[in-house]
Amino acid sequence: MKLTFRSIVNTFQFHTKRRLKKALKATDILLTATSENQRNFKNVHHKDSIWIPENCITGNIVLNKSKFINNGKFNLIVIGRLDSNKNVGILLEALTHVKHRELLHLDIVGDGMLKEKLQQYAIEHDINNMITWHGQLPRVEAVKVFNSAHLHVITSVSEGNPTTIWEAMSYGVPTMSFDHCGMHDTICDRCGIRIPIAKHYEECVSAVAIEINKLLEHPERFQQLAEGTIECAYHYKWSERERFLNSLYESLLSKKKVY
Repeated sequence: MKLTFRSIVNTFQFHTKRRLKKALKATDILLTATSENQRNFKNVHHKDSIWIPENCITGNIVLNKSKFINNGKFNLIVIGRLDSNKNVGILLEALTHVKHRELLHLDIVGDGMLKEKLQQYAIEHDINNMITWHGQLPRVEAVKVFNSAHLHVITSVSEGNPTTIWEAMSYGVPTMSFDHCGMHDTICDRCGIRIPIAKHYEECVSAVAIEINKLLEHPERFQQLAEGTIECAYHYKWSERERFLNSLYESLLSKKKVY
C-alpha cells in the first residue's frame, strides 16, 4: 500500500509539477537513468534525453574461475534490505519448486523488517538448510561471498540501477532479474537472465523457478554467463563513463560558443 501510494504521488508530480517543467525548459542536456524514464520524459514532456545509468563500476574487474572447478553446488546471492520492495519472498517460494535444490546454496546478505518472516517461511517449507542468513556484513566479508557466487538474484518490484548489479558485474557474477526498471537496460543475454513480469504473483514465482531449473539442467551456463558478464562489465567502468561525460561536456561547450 505504501509503495502504491508513493508511486501514485510521484506519477502525479511528474505530470504536473511546475518546478520540473521550468527546470526542463532551462536544460540543455537531460540524462535519464533508465530507458523507461527516457520514454516518459519524451511522451509526457516532449523532452529528448540521453539514457545512461546513474552509477557504474569503479573498482577492478576480476573473475574467480576456481569456483567452477569440481563444483558440487551453485551459490546464489541476494543483497539488500529485506523489505516488501526487495520482494525476496518470490525467490524463496520459487526455490520450493526447484527440482534439484540440493545443488543450490543461497547467501542472503542484509537485514530488514521482513527477515524473521522470511526465515520462518524457509523453515516451514524445508529450505532453510540451503540458506545462510548473513545479516549486515563488512565490505571485506561481502566481497568474499560475492567472489564465490554463481548467480546474483534481484526480485525487486521497483529499482533504478541497484549498486549490487555493478558489484556483481565486477566479480563476473551474472544477474537474474525481472525485466523492468534499470535491469531491463543493464542486463543482457550475455551477462544475465531477464524474466518477463507476469500478471499474477504465482506466475512470477513459477517463472523464477523455471529459469533456475534451466540453469541446473545446463550447469555449463553458469560459467558461460560469468565470462559474458566480465565482457559486459568493461562497458560500465568509470573510465568509460568519464570519457562519455567529457565528450558530452565538450559538445555542449562547442554549441554554446556557436550561439
